[in-house]
Amino acid sequence: MNHPMSSRLMASSIKQFKHQAAPMSNAGWAAPNTKFITAFEEWLNGIEKEMGKRIESGSLVKAESLDELAEKIGVPADQLKKSVDEYNAAYQAGVDTKFDVPAQFLSEVKTAPFYATPLVCSTLTIPFGLHVDNNSQVCTEEDEPIDGLFVIGNVQGDFFGKDYPVHCPGISHSRCLVFGQLVGEALAKDTVLTALIA
Repeated sequence: MNHPMSSRLMASSIKQFKHQAAPMSNAGWAAPNTKFITAFEEWLNGIEKEMGKRIESGSLVKAESLDELAEKIGVPADQLKKSVDEYNAAYQAGVDTKFDVPAQFLSEVKTAPFYATPLVCSTLTIPFGLHVDNNSQVCTEEDEPIDGLFVIGNVQGDFFGKDYPVHCPGISHSRCLVFGQLVGEALAKDTVLTALIA
């Protein structure tokens, strides 16, 4: 949650392992036997109805104390309170020496009721794929294009650096549509994509 609010991300050990202004990382999601929880105090003015639905469904947990919250989410209360205390201390100091959270994102978790919700991973797109050239033509390990073999969309590699940590709606579909049309037009005209759009 990239918002200047009283929020934090914690692993199953209930220790803060990253700051809330940074995107989720593959390293974090890949940690074995780990669940992610974000805990926060009441700040979401105006969406009480939606929060009520989620509390009723069990996807959002509400508690009047950190001890109660810890019991409801199944983590050690002392560890949760220690983690919150460390986070609050960073806010009071105006400097986060542990994670370098920018000052504008520091806040406190101190006012009941407290909430917690699990964070889950979803596949947004594939950051890897077949190695291609500028024409969407698949290449060998020696970087030589393979005649007649083209790929588009998620199968097409060399698009992302090494990760895809943020939501960018439509990125996969737009790659399919745009590159699909360009490659199709180029092949229909017996040319290549770069020559078509030059």
